[in-house]
Amino acid sequence: MSLAENAKKLAAKAQAAAGGNKGKLQKGIRKAAQTLDAKSGGKYHNQIGKLDQRAERYVEQLPDRPADPPPSPAAKPEDESPRR
Repeated sequence: MSLAENAKKLAAKAQAAAGGNKGKLQKGIRKAAQTLDAKSGGKYHNQIGKLDQRAERYVEQLPDRPADPPPSPAAKPEDESPRR
């Protein structure tokens, strides 16, 4: 499996997990923005605010999905005959 294929699968899993936890993500984004603003002494307040808004818009646009994607079927062995 190539690196690009692995990255696409990982991105799909991340979006599925994020879609089921929008509230938690938005709360984390707000908290991170507040922490950054406090640590910078308000010096970058406008930039942090813009980033916060963009991140929240992105989370709002994620498709609603369950928090835990359904498990993938287990790989079946090629030969299911008993061994002697």
